[in-house]
Amino acid sequence: MASEYTQGMVGKTRAHAGSPPGLYRLCLAELWERAAYYGMRGLLVLFLMSTTRGGPGWATSDALSLYGTFTFLAYLLPIPGGFLADWWLGQRKAVIMGGALMLVGYLLLALPAGPALYLGLGVLILGGGFFKPSMTTLLGGLYPVEAGQRDGGFTLYYLGIHFGAMLGSFVCGTVGHFLGWHWGFGAAAAFMLLGLMTFLTVPARLLTPPKPASASLTAPPGGSGSVSPTHENRARTGIIAILGVFTFVFWTCYELSSLPINHASKLHWTLFGVEVPGNMFSNSGSWFMLPLAILLMVLWNALAARGRAPGSPVKMGAGALLMALGFAFMFGAWKEHQLAGQASAVWLLMTHLFLTLAELCTAPIALSEVTRLAPARFPSTTVGSWFLLAMAANWLASVLSDDSVGISTLLFTGAAAVAGGVLLIALAPALGRWLRNATTAPNPSPAALEPGPARPAP
Repeated sequence: MASEYTQGMVGKTRAHAGSPPGLYRLCLAELWERAAYYGMRGLLVLFLMSTTRGGPGWATSDALSLYGTFTFLAYLLPIPGGFLADWWLGQRKAVIMGGALMLVGYLLLALPAGPALYLGLGVLILGGGFFKPSMTTLLGGLYPVEAGQRDGGFTLYYLGIHFGAMLGSFVCGTVGHFLGWHWGFGAAAAFMLLGLMTFLTVPARLLTPPKPASASLTAPPGGSGSVSPTHENRARTGIIAILGVFTFVFWTCYELSSLPINHASKLHWTLFGVEVPGNMFSNSGSWFMLPLAILLMVLWNALAARGRAPGSPVKMGAGALLMALGFAFMFGAWKEHQLAGQASAVWLLMTHLFLTLAELCTAPIALSEVTRLAPARFPSTTVGSWFLLAMAANWLASVLSDDSVGISTLLFTGAAAVAGGVLLIALAPALGRWLRNATTAPNPSPAALEPGPARPAP
């Protein structure tokens, strides 16, 4: 029997089912920033190795070494940058400072090669350290803690990241090819300027870091007493750690399987009986990103409006199972090619379809949950630390990879994905109880002892 408390919580969730003010402008600002970053990154190694149009003509090993150092520091600096935002600058000032520094960095790269190259990359790393964690934290702050449509907003945010990466790579690459390397870096600066200007249009009153739910938000009526903030933060940090381990395994499996999947472009493919080049479908995952992201965003918001949205662990566990299904389709393609000397391109398309769907069920959902559960004093630091997971997974995958392009890798990673997904879904009720026990009063009043329905997970 539904109580007034349960009905009130469902009503509150429905009331938050619309998009919060500032959501689309924050997503657009992130899109422009990612266009600048990935546009520059796509040019960097080619520029360093070039001997024409102002390129310094470095050896391939030296160019890749600088590129690797740059990307490593770009993932590392959000931790101290987030810490400074939490304790000193505040998230909004950190984003503005970071955006301005990155704009200067791109402009320095547009100058002739020399000291400006190292200075520009250094300023970019520093600016990204301020910008990335605080931007994500501010997005989470647009939503009340109990708002169920948060996952939909982060799905839109993730779509903006991918669209910005594709747009920046195309525009900066085209400009760099036809006009010169430094004009390509100048195009990245133009994207960054658009991002900074877009962010400044968001009213400052809307931009506050998210605050974790307190006992007053999660306890049922009649509860009394309080829980130690330290105890609550430990519970939240513990759940973030569990989700982090799962996310690390997810991305490691994803990266390990990239070699046999990418190598599949060299196989003989047919579509409706006609032979087609495999390279035609190598980037088919990006074809599915836009429609699938919109579909999931609408789905998450619709379920939240009805009070039926599954928890984040369930969504992420389903993402792992979808990834395993994508590997199964690739396994089918390899087996068909071994037997018949060719394989239907439908296998490859289905692989990329389910891998994209798995990514959308995992990456933005995890980021959404991190901003919701992050300790109130360290929201940007927590987000900055989270960004290291993808880099660590890439490193581990490169260590474990033996350059094998057989189907054994798909079998191993598929089994690991299934195990991880099933385990996370099984743990979902326990994680919800763990968090509820940490955020509700340990000594309820007699009125709270009356039997009633369980509280919804925060």
